[in-house]
Amino acid sequence: MSKVPDKARPTITTRLGVSLPTAIGALLFAGAIAFGSGMVGAPSAGQGSQEGVAQGGDYRGHGGLNPGQGQDKPKPPAYDHPDKQQPDPVTPKPEPQPEQPKPETEQQQQPKPEQQPDKPKPPAPSGPMQLQAQSGLGKVKLTWSKFAGEGFGYYKIVRSTDAAVAWPLGSGDTLVGWTHDPYQNWFKDFPPCGTAFSYRVFAVTGDASGYQVLSASNVVTGTAQCEAPPPDPTPMAFTVSVVDGGVALVWEKCTADGFMAYKVVRSQTNADPMYPLNGGTELIAAIGDPNVTSLVDTNVASGQTWTYRVLSMANNGSGWYPIGLTPAVSVTVP
Repeated sequence: MSKVPDKARPTITTRLGVSLPTAIGALLFAGAIAFGSGMVGAPSAGQGSQEGVAQGGDYRGHGGLNPGQGQDKPKPPAYDHPDKQQPDPVTPKPEPQPEQPKPETEQQQQPKPEQQPDKPKPPAPSGPMQLQAQSGLGKVKLTWSKFAGEGFGYYKIVRSTDAAVAWPLGSGDTLVGWTHDPYQNWFKDFPPCGTAFSYRVFAVTGDASGYQVLSASNVVTGTAQCEAPPPDPTPMAFTVSVVDGGVALVWEKCTADGFMAYKVVRSQTNADPMYPLNGGTELIAAIGDPNVTSLVDTNVASGQTWTYRVLSMANNGSGWYPIGLTPAVSVTVP
């Protein structure tokens, strides 16, 4: 077979009037148009076919929207987008609060003073008490009429250096005694002797509200007498002798005023025994009858030497002192 020269063979390009690549591209373009028309409808000429190819399948599933008309794509909710902030959870509403009272005026805000209970009135006094003073040796005795009113708490006995005797105490006043017994209507004071003092007695209440004077006595003056120095003791005759069983003592009877007792003393070491007792002296008898003037001391032993004395004693309230005494006489028991 004879070969046909290449130049003589017809080509596809010659038959179709286009080159093969151009023909293939036209077929693919036509297929794409046909596929796109089935999904998005028929685009308007010169617009939809090019946009459909350029955007690929971006409009699939949206029906017959024509992308060439510039309609916006629907946007997903904001909370589906990862860059968007999630909505805040629902905050529960606060419970209703009770209504606050309206502020009062400044005058209303001030606290109201509490009503104070009425203080009990002190009992009415029963009248002044009558006071009397009796001066004595080293003391002043006071007596007064009993308080007869109501509300009694105490008697207050006040001594003063002047006539202005007061309760509560004033200048120069001294509380010298008190008692809560309404029937105790006497008192003994022992002030410095030889000085005149003023006295007054007050009947007062004793409740929690404090002392209140219910009645006051008159003012009286009293002076305690000073003790006179004791007189020198009167000498008494005295005899001492040894008898069977002891030593006999006989002395002269005391006739001085104020006699209280005979004090019989003795000593083995003191040549001048006295009473109140001095060193080495012992008391062997105290006789209160001034007519008894003798005694036998049986508490002796042979060979002992004793010194005896008898003293007549008085007592002025401050102590014993002698108003008569015998001489000191010594004797030795054979």
